[in-house]
Amino acid sequence: MNKQMDEIEKLRELFKSAKDGYEALKKRAEAQAVSRRWASDEYINLEPFYFEFNRFSKGKILKTKPKKIVNAYEYGFDAQDRVVFERQHDGKKHFFESLYFWGRDEVLKYHFGCYNKKCSRCFNIKRFIYENGALKSIYSAFDNNAYGIENFTYEGGKLAQRRKYVEHPRAGRRNDVTNYEFDEMGELSLITENGYVRYQKPDKNMSYKKLYELAAQRLLPAIKETIKKHAPAGKLYCINLACDNRSLPPIIGFGSQEQRVQWLAQKDGWLLWLVPDYEFRAEVEVDYETAKIFDLFNQETQLNDKYAQAKKLIWECVKQLKAGLGEFALDMTEDFTITATDCDLGNLRKDFIAVNPELA
Repeated sequence: MNKQMDEIEKLRELFKSAKDGYEALKKRAEAQAVSRRWASDEYINLEPFYFEFNRFSKGKILKTKPKKIVNAYEYGFDAQDRVVFERQHDGKKHFFESLYFWGRDEVLKYHFGCYNKKCSRCFNIKRFIYENGALKSIYSAFDNNAYGIENFTYEGGKLAQRRKYVEHPRAGRRNDVTNYEFDEMGELSLITENGYVRYQKPDKNMSYKKLYELAAQRLLPAIKETIKKHAPAGKLYCINLACDNRSLPPIIGFGSQEQRVQWLAQKDGWLLWLVPDYEFRAEVEVDYETAKIFDLFNQETQLNDKYAQAKKLIWECVKQLKAGLGEFALDMTEDFTITATDCDLGNLRKDFIAVNPELA
């Protein structure tokens, strides 16, 4: 452990000078770049199975620089085709930048936040240590003296386990164990973290279309059963299915007329569609098999950037609920509506009209 903490202390010293040294580091990294590429999203990460573990969809290489660079990624590569810088463009003036410095058996990665071409802060520094070409450890230094140590073990030439220790002065300590399994073809089949599934390879016959159909068959009955079980007795102005377009099932919010009157009196009308503030809400209850189907659907939705299809599934459920409201025996206001919204209300009007076109 002393040797590992020596590594952390070295990174902490680099971290202290990182912000002031940003321009020099950037110049060094860019000087190594002999080619550049643009991508629709992040598509390179040195952490093994990073995209599968986090359920992030990989970006696609673009032929040319996009006209709108917001959310696009810009990469620079050295003569050995190794990434030396990465810029995530978050707006006209904002971007996040990672700078990579390659050694014989290690890579040093700086991650910065920038505004108007100037560094605003260093988020972290990571050192990736390799042995015979295989990643063995990652050391990380963050602000507030927080740090992380990750060690990797292999079996039969395949990654078997990652042990991650993180210590933060405010958040405390964490010990996470991630296990990796591979099928007979040598392809990743399962990732679990502390016993919970983070990734599971779908059956070869399980297409996204089939997953969509299975999820659709189970979602509507589950929502109906939850409404029947948890709908309050008071008068309601809406039922609102809150989702993040990435995961099933949504949270069901029951908008009470009494609460609406209070919000409007206090001029807090924006709360009318914010489900976390509803007095009455319920999580959709599902059995084990349904939960597995939903989890696999969520995984494939995120990995393959199928958010529009996931939203469509929610909308179709809402439309069917509207057509059969009578079966719930609800006490409804004259302007009662049933709808679906993003959890952050990012597309409130668009989503509302999509399922209630008659109110446009």
